Amino acid sequence: MFPIERREKIIENLEKNGSITVEALAQKLEVTPTTIRRDLKYLEDNDRITRTFGGAVVKEGLVEEIAVSKKASAYQAEKKRIAREAEKLVEDGQTIVLDAGTTNMELALLLARGTKQISVVTDDILIAARLLDAPLVDVHCTGGHVQKDVGVCLGGHAEAFFEGINADIAFLGASAVDVEKGVSSPSMEKAALKQQILECAREKVLLSDSSKFGRVSFAKICGIDRFDRIITDAGLDPESEAQLMETEIEWIKA
Repeated sequence: MFPIERREKIIENLEKNGSITVEALAQKLEVTPTTIRRDLKYLEDNDRITRTFGGAVVKEGLVEEIAVSKKASAYQAEKKRIAREAEKLVEDGQTIVLDAGTTNMELALLLARGTKQISVVTDDILIAARLLDAPLVDVHCTGGHVQKDVGVCLGGHAEAFFEGINADIAFLGASAVDVEKGVSSPSMEKAALKQQILECAREKVLLSDSSKFGRVSFAKICGIDRFDRIITDAGLDPESEAQLMETEIEWIKA
């Protein structure tokens, strides 16, 4: 088999499976792992794939906005575990910020059933609605222009709300997290809002399941070192894990 044919076979396998390891490709195509690594480097250099630790994945573009109805069922078990770790950080009497998103929704559900008397500030109308019946939670919603299918309040009104408060902890969500390129969002407007959330809080915690790591979206929010803690799940890829270990950030695998 000629190299060009072998590389097309690699692309076919990736398009079918999403990802594949060097060893699996070597066995399937009956060549050495060294040959596969050369092929993967060639394909990445030509912008056809993205290499990972021990393999490759389909080349992806920038992360785009996803409707909350679709996000809610994705990585649900991981989000619940992340939320349980995050809930441990909240103390009685605190004011916390819950950024919009499905992982913070899981945290909101835990706080609603909890025994801690707290104040919650959120830019997510869905989170605010879920907390309405929680007897020990005082709820503040920023208001602003509500993004359809997502539920986040955007715009100058929401940003001004965060500019005018002080919080103990901000739990931030993100569409994309890259240890080197930072945390990013699909829109400039959403990135600006998240930047303001970080400004108002004494402690900053990033809640992100492992599927968000190694990905980049359009608008940069901040560098990874802006956070005091990062809570993710045990599915974190080895490359991102190794990069996090080189930082001084406290990170937790739920």
